[in-house]
Amino acid sequence: MVISDAHANPAALKAVLESERWEEVVFLGDAVDYGPDPGDVVDLLRSLDPSVALMGNHDAAVAFGGRMRVQGGPLEAKRVRS
Repeated sequence: MVISDAHANPAALKAVLESERWEEVVFLGDAVDYGPDPGDVVDLLRSLDPSVALMGNHDAAVAFGGRMRVQGGPLEAKRVRS
């Protein structure tokens, strides 16, 4: 199952996971921000042991602060100074 944009909403993430049969999980980012329970979403994602787990722009902003942009490819994130 390919999922993304859980945005700190563990109830919605659980509903998606329970709606389909799946053998592996690929997470495309944005576990945090907007919703009330980012820690619960992160814990749930860790328990799923996804075969791929990417950091989304909201995850990067929480981890590194400020607005982020990608330079030099998908693995190099740099802070944008205002």
